[in-house]
Amino acid sequence: MSAEAAIPHSRPWIDQSDRTAVDAVLRSGLIAQGRQVEKFEAKVASYGGAAGGVATASGTSALALALRAVGARAGAEVVLPTYVCGNALQAIRQTGATPILCDVGEFWNMTPATVRPRITKKTAAIVAVHTFGTRCDIGGLAALGVPVVEDACQRFTREHGGRPSHAAATVYSFHATKCLATGEGGMVVAVDAKLVEAARRLRDGTGRALEDRLGPPMSDLQAALGLSQLARYGRFLKIRRALAQRYRDAFPALLTSALAACESGNIFFRFPLYGEQIRPARAIAELKKRGVACRRGVDTLLHQELGLADTKFPNAVRRFNHTLSVPLYPSLDAREQSRAIAETMKYLKSVHR
Repeated sequence: MSAEAAIPHSRPWIDQSDRTAVDAVLRSGLIAQGRQVEKFEAKVASYGGAAGGVATASGTSALALALRAVGARAGAEVVLPTYVCGNALQAIRQTGATPILCDVGEFWNMTPATVRPRITKKTAAIVAVHTFGTRCDIGGLAALGVPVVEDACQRFTREHGGRPSHAAATVYSFHATKCLATGEGGMVVAVDAKLVEAARRLRDGTGRALEDRLGPPMSDLQAALGLSQLARYGRFLKIRRALAQRYRDAFPALLTSALAACESGNIFFRFPLYGEQIRPARAIAELKKRGVACRRGVDTLLHQELGLADTKFPNAVRRFNHTLSVPLYPSLDAREQSRAIAETMKYLKSVHR
């Protein structure tokens, strides 16, 4: 491995404006949930064209809130892709509903065709995930007649020019590795003000025992950091696009063609390489030795965790077995990206000798 510092797969971009914003809250002495959280909720909701937002301590709790608000509870079912972070499964279980897994389409996202066979009279919601920041077909899923909860934890963007999506609710994560970071944190936003209030009551336990609250709140410290990051988020997106273009120019077209096919609206949260010659486990281990942290698209496929057969999820299995995610984030500088490209190309050439 090089004597140079290892390049992480993800890293937040924290600058002096972030430090100043957080320090102002510290000096105020009011660091729990308060005015900064309210302001952050309003700003994020406005950014996405929603009526309001409800901030929580994590994206997982935000997803649980959204699902409960649209009717997911014991006896109901919620459809989600097997190719997704395990926290989505955890959120569904928090509501008491039964998770129903579906395959993804030709690429990494669920589609109306993969979801339709999983819908029953018990289906309360569909969790639609924008994997890698690529656009999932929310409109097509909403046309199936079931409330869609949009998991936009990897896709924080002003979709449709600021107009709301077709989803009943949208969920964001502000974890340190996400599009904008508050350390931990999440939010539910929705066009329907009644749904926003339902989520807020669930978070705050209004009129219910405190132990029945679903999802602890965000703090003003986190919200101040989020507001600061949001103020320069346009720069984040420009940098992501520039980094993605450089990767496209450097890597073989065969390995970037899948991403190119679903590039419309992509915010490039991640840059996945896909090809039959990619063996993620081997690539991750070898590139780690070279000082470049890469990952799979997801750590595991949920159906395998639940003991379900791979034959029911062929597209997800294929994507899992042949996708490698390379570092891409706004704080990745030109020198680091050059190293990531060079070391990845060396590895790719070595496996073709």
